[in-house]
Amino acid sequence: MKVFDVFLFGYELDLLEIRMNILDPYVDYFVFSEGGKTFSGDDKGFVFKKTDKRFKKFKDKIIYTKIEEPTQDQLQAKGIEYNVKRESFMRDTFYKDSIMDVLKEHCSDEDVVVWSDLDEVPNPEVLENLSDFYKPGTVYNFAQDNYQAALNWFETTGTITSQTLDFSYEEEGPRWIGTKMCDFATLKKYTLTQMRQELPRENNLRIHPGGWHWSTVGCECECTMYERVMKKIKSSAHTELNNERLIGELEQRLKDGRSPLGQDNAAYCITHFDEDRFPQYLLDNKEKYSYLIK
Repeated sequence: MKVFDVFLFGYELDLLEIRMNILDPYVDYFVFSEGGKTFSGDDKGFVFKKTDKRFKKFKDKIIYTKIEEPTQDQLQAKGIEYNVKRESFMRDTFYKDSIMDVLKEHCSDEDVVVWSDLDEVPNPEVLENLSDFYKPGTVYNFAQDNYQAALNWFETTGTITSQTLDFSYEEEGPRWIGTKMCDFATLKKYTLTQMRQELPRENNLRIHPGGWHWSTVGCECECTMYERVMKKIKSSAHTELNNERLIGELEQRLKDGRSPLGQDNAAYCITHFDEDRFPQYLLDNKEKYSYLIK
């Protein structure tokens, strides 16, 4: 049984480096694909380079695929209906579901697949202790602490949720259900996009603490919080965020400690770096990633 960490890569090289270093001891392969366009349709080229010295030590674990802009025939083959008004989500779905083709070449039915967006980093302690609880046929949902714009800017209310709504939470309150994990035989019953959605509760279990959702945190080079969030707004499948009002308010929102994405029911606090909240890799590399810390 091998463990595959699977995600879609956009441009956030710093988050990629963080994720790989946190999970490296516990996964056998990092499987990720990259599209030549942003979800919003802008040409960006292919950012990841296997020759990048930051990723040299992972080279034998990396399975990387480039995805070109899909044709209508390719969309149809994956059951994706072309809709010009939802082109950004259409592209998102195609990019994600194309990773399944890669997995079919490398995975056996008994292998474990950990699937998420790049910025949803699973708790490595869960992967370290798989033998204590893991059962094939079960989908494990990682309930993750939700951060935005900085590694330590924590959303306190739990009102910002993923497509998979949180469930079975107790005193810790609702969290972001991001990362999913199951055996490949179970995964094949769904598309990866369907795995992002709310699945039947039967054979679904919640894991907490499940890791970290670092939304709008990463970038391809060192930059300011404002620059990171702006790039995310411009590239996101959520093109409704790319509007004059929100962009005009962004700098002030960040100064005031309000949601940079206009989610005004959210509230934030700065959390201190300690071993109870953050992985050891980040504790050991605070200075390196100081530009990502608020």
